[in-house]
Amino acid sequence: MCARNSLLAMRELLNYGIPELFIPPITPLVVPEIRMDQDSGAIYLHSTFKNITVNGLANFTLNELHINPQKMRLTLMLSVPNVTMNAKYKMKGKIMMMPLLGEGDFKANFCELLLQLHSANVF
Repeated sequence: MCARNSLLAMRELLNYGIPELFIPPITPLVVPEIRMDQDSGAIYLHSTFKNITVNGLANFTLNELHINPQKMRLTLMLSVPNVTMNAKYKMKGKIMMMPLLGEGDFKANFCELLLQLHSANVF
């Protein structure tokens, strides 16, 4: 219960980030680049997303928090009602024999998002 209350009390700090703990701001969360590569079976797809901006994460509800100090494990489950994401993308690939190729603006809106984090060796 103490860890849960501490995380909820930090909600406002998370908006601006906590540099001393290497935690970036989550309002907005800015991710420089994400690359995704799929090279198996009938799907061949390489995509890069740059200058990613994610909004809405600060409105999370903490559903579960389990900390096991003996095993050095952390499990966290959050739900977020609405998350928007904007980025620039480049994509190249094939699905079956159909070629895919494109680049431009990427916009996404995720509703009723459930985030789960399972981590080991966190202490």
